[in-house]
This record gives sequence, C-alpha cells and structure tokens, in this order.
Amino acid sequence: MVDKKHMDIIIDYVPENIKKIIESNVDMSEDIKAVIKGIKGEALAITDKGVYIIQHSGDCYFYDYGRIKTFKLYRELRRGKYLAGFQPAASLT
Repeated sequence: MVDKKHMDIIIDYVPENIKKIIESNVDMSEDIKAVIKGIKGEALAITDKGVYIIQHSGDCYFYDYGRIKTFKLYRELRRGKYLAGFQPAASLT
C-alpha cells in the first residue's frame, strides 16, 4: 500500500499537473512501480495492477496487464541499442 509520504518521493521529478492527475486516478491500494515522463509532457505510470497513460491535456487511460502486449527489452552488444523481443502476455502469469 502506498501512503502519501512515499508517493512524494516517487514522483518528485514529475511536473505538478501530472502529479495531481496520478493522485486523483491511481488508487491508494495500488503499488506504483515507476513513473516515466515523456518529452512532450505525457507520462506513463506503471503499477502492480496495470499501466496508466497520462496525457498533458489531463486525460488518463488505464490498461490492465491482460489487455496490453508485453515485451522484454535487451541490450544489443552493450552499445545502447535496445531491441524489443515480443512474447505473449499469457506466458507472464
């Protein structure tokens, strides 16, 4: 369970408007794993129940892990290139 003091640490570097959207849409029972901020003001919040896509306009979309395609990223020759190796979502359960 995430309480407010840990949430402030997690999303310290996220803009205030995205932080407010996360606080209003993400349930307190969900464990936030990561928040990734995009270049154009959008953000991706990864929780234990699914993924939230937050747009700069304030729209927030939730996708549970059963509805999204999962993939693994691995480095190619340790030179900073990332390739996506797709695998079916059922194999992760």
